[in-house]
Amino acid sequence: MILIFLFTIFSIRDVGTTAFPLLKVGIGPKPSALGEAYVGLPTGVSAIFWNPAGLIGRELQFEVSHQEWFGGIRDEVLGIKLPNGLGVGFLHSSSGEIEVWDATNYPGTEPTITVATEYLQLGYGGRIAKEWHYGLGTKMLMESGYREYTFAFGADLGIIHYQKKRFGFGLVVNHLTPKFYYGKAKVTLPITISIGGIYERVRPFRFLTALSLPIDNRPILKLGAEYEIKRIVALRLGYRTGPQDLKNLGFLSGLTAGLGVKIDRYEINYCFVPYGELGLTHRIGITALLPYGGYRLKVKVYDQDDQAPLPAHLQLTGIITDDRSADRLGRYEARIKKKGWVYFTVSHDGYFTKIDSTYLFGDRDQEYRIGLKKIGEGMIYGHLYDAFTKEPLEGRITYDGPIRGEAMTTTHGTFKIKELPEGSYLLIGHDRYGAYYPDSVPIQVEPGVMKSCEIYLIKKKEPIVLKAIHFETAKAELTEEAKAILDEIGRVIKENPEIGIEISGHTDAREIRTAEFKDNWELSLARANAVKDYLVKKCRIDHRRLITKGYADTRPIAPNTTEEGMAKNRRVEFKIIR
Repeated sequence: MILIFLFTIFSIRDVGTTAFPLLKVGIGPKPSALGEAYVGLPTGVSAIFWNPAGLIGRELQFEVSHQEWFGGIRDEVLGIKLPNGLGVGFLHSSSGEIEVWDATNYPGTEPTITVATEYLQLGYGGRIAKEWHYGLGTKMLMESGYREYTFAFGADLGIIHYQKKRFGFGLVVNHLTPKFYYGKAKVTLPITISIGGIYERVRPFRFLTALSLPIDNRPILKLGAEYEIKRIVALRLGYRTGPQDLKNLGFLSGLTAGLGVKIDRYEINYCFVPYGELGLTHRIGITALLPYGGYRLKVKVYDQDDQAPLPAHLQLTGIITDDRSADRLGRYEARIKKKGWVYFTVSHDGYFTKIDSTYLFGDRDQEYRIGLKKIGEGMIYGHLYDAFTKEPLEGRITYDGPIRGEAMTTTHGTFKIKELPEGSYLLIGHDRYGAYYPDSVPIQVEPGVMKSCEIYLIKKKEPIVLKAIHFETAKAELTEEAKAILDEIGRVIKENPEIGIEISGHTDAREIRTAEFKDNWELSLARANAVKDYLVKKCRIDHRRLITKGYADTRPIAPNTTEEGMAKNRRVEFKIIR
């Protein structure tokens, strides 16, 4: 297509003057307000007169506009865009009544005449590839003057490349025609090649630019900008360096400005253009999006990780109400009847349900992609601790359930087991050096859920001192403080049914001889038995797991030369024996 453009342009030789200057005038209030830089993205019905490649799409549009010039000159424009890419446009321009004088400077036989130009345009837009469109157009023009009529035919060729919500560019050749007679002169239409672009990534702004190269004039630079307010009001501003004479009309004659207002399926557009001392010109028009069931919402549901299509189930609410599944390729389509929000609830076995929404403009086909995240297997995150000091332990965790395996802890005692199928598991904690009894914890794994657990290990055959448990001299009664600590010890022993405990009682070095205890041996054993009785009765520990011994003052842990040291020696210790 580009080669055709270049061949066409460079094959033109000695074109001379051109006819039908009306073709140099921007048509329509919206394109005119944007500095006539309407090459890169002429969408909808306006594309008929600018770049027929913009006729792509299934919308059915109708547009009518009025343009007021000077001295009673006015233009009336009508355009229709069909859903199959065809477009039809018609323009009528009239001068109003003009007085007629003959060669002798007397009124003619006809007091007034009207000079008019009619312009019929046909166009078609099609798709080359996903983001590439082409357009073809043909036109017939007729100009009627004082007892004279002139006819001409022309053609347009255009392409557009547009990336949604980003940028686009277009290339178009307008008014291609061979030479024809205009009166007695052999002329051509004002053939023009234009290239333009659009950038709309910075919403709600839209920026347009174009460069036009007419065969009968200097290059023309065109700039346009649009600011959209809540998809309802659009403010537009533009500037172009021709075809008007900036030198005589002034710099401001290149300025264009206007606004648009959208009301449901209708859009009202206005534009004004100053022409220096000649005054202002005005354009106003209305575009209607006619009811037509040709717009479609196309949804693609896919796996968020590997992009594979998913035949998911969709529930739609909002302006579309539906409840059905996508096909095996993850495709779902629905008809768009009006603009507004649509809300999705998308579900599929083994995936997280997703709730999403999008805005439907109601004047075009729209595509929407929804990625679902696989629920996957469950995961366990936990810690391995010393049962009494609560210090983290380095070691390993074995697990048994739907699958078996093991995981190593970090130096901080943490572990993580990933990709576990749903089901019941038994976790067994082992310390690194074998100094602790293994302990087990049951846990239920659920899909997509991270479960946490803590495993506490008890040291093998090492005494466990009941810290902060003190006995009065010559007494074996437990204090309230000691009972609180025994409750915690009882819980640990009960949770480890495979171990047996030796409870050893101790005294300080002072010899005891009372009515209750005849010596330190009886006193130390009584202290051990007091602890055992508490664990059996209060903590419900099987008495067969508990052995008591009294060591009197034979195993001190502190000097017996001070009250503080003797208080430490009046104690009870625990030792795991199996």
